[in-house]
Amino acid sequence: MPKSIRVSDRMLAALVVSWTVFWAVYIPYRWGWMRAWYFFVAGPRKLVDLSYPHYLAAGGLQLYASFPKLQIGPVAFLIALPLALLPMFVSKLIGCVLMSLAGPAVVWLLADAAHRLRGGSRAGALRAAGWMWVLLAPPWFLLSICWAHLDDVLALLFVAAGVNLLARGRLTLAAVAVGASAAAKPWALAFIPLALAASEQQRIRRLMIAVGVAVGPWLPFVVADPRTLRAASYKIRVIPASVLSLFHVVGGTPSWVRPIQFIGGGLLVALGVRSGRWAAGVVLAIALRLGTDPNVYSYYTTGLLVGAAIWDLLGSRLRVPVLTSTCLLTLYGSTYLRLSEHDHAVLRLATVIAIPIIVICTASRSSESSAFRWATMRRSVDTAG
Repeated sequence: MPKSIRVSDRMLAALVVSWTVFWAVYIPYRWGWMRAWYFFVAGPRKLVDLSYPHYLAAGGLQLYASFPKLQIGPVAFLIALPLALLPMFVSKLIGCVLMSLAGPAVVWLLADAAHRLRGGSRAGALRAAGWMWVLLAPPWFLLSICWAHLDDVLALLFVAAGVNLLARGRLTLAAVAVGASAAAKPWALAFIPLALAASEQQRIRRLMIAVGVAVGPWLPFVVADPRTLRAASYKIRVIPASVLSLFHVVGGTPSWVRPIQFIGGGLLVALGVRSGRWAAGVVLAIALRLGTDPNVYSYYTTGLLVGAAIWDLLGSRLRVPVLTSTCLLTLYGSTYLRLSEHDHAVLRLATVIAIPIIVICTASRSSESSAFRWATMRRSVDTAG
């Protein structure tokens, strides 16, 4: 390391490295390894009509129509295709490494965005990224190493890239990144209004770009087989640990859940944009999803924590990541406690309710949050966007 790096920075670097290694080893030891990776081997191979000993029926453009359980965007399958052509163990190993590396990339993109919008040194941005990674490493490895949901990894990576591009004033590219997030994972459709942030000019154009990138990859499948739309109504069982169970919702996914998640989440993001605090949009949209989803898979928490990190780094007036820490303790930390399913549901509901309260309490008291000092970015919006 250069001599100019302070001792505290060296200690932080040592902590981050050792912490990362510990959780990268502990997570697969405790919870398992690459549980859902077969989706990203069988799906891409069937997408290009290659034989694969799997339960999927017709492939090609009939892929989603023949198996509506695939709640995975076409972009995720296309990105996974090169790995799907490799031997299973090799594809698992490479996929595990790449998805794990995406976590620090997400954190750096957010810390760099905060540095560009709020000022400070690059060293400060590195320190912020280091501390935030300490919070996010356990749940990120749960998503990337244990569950291996490449689609969720890509959705979070793309939305982090979108936030970073907004901070850079690259508004058109930011809209593309936000749209790509939804093209990788359908629940990210709620993030589309982020394309409206940063400037009043050409908002409709950027929104249309985001919508086009999000919806475009699905159109060939819908045209080839309209039954593809059934994927949006696929039902899963409501489990006792979900918030829905507290309100005595039983059976499969209620018909109103997905519209609430997509439309309601989009409205929350749009409200954040309208109020000048778009950094709250992602965490609010994901909180709505977690509060209305019939299942409680542990990797859902990772997306919420990334959204909380966006707020803590770019929106909160506090120097302490209160929202990220709260969500980490209540939703991830509780998995190590002997709680009943009802207790988990109550804790989940309490967290979902607490999130907007924390956002309101930690937001800047001024009408325009200092985290969104777009007036200091003197690039031409027409040229960049």
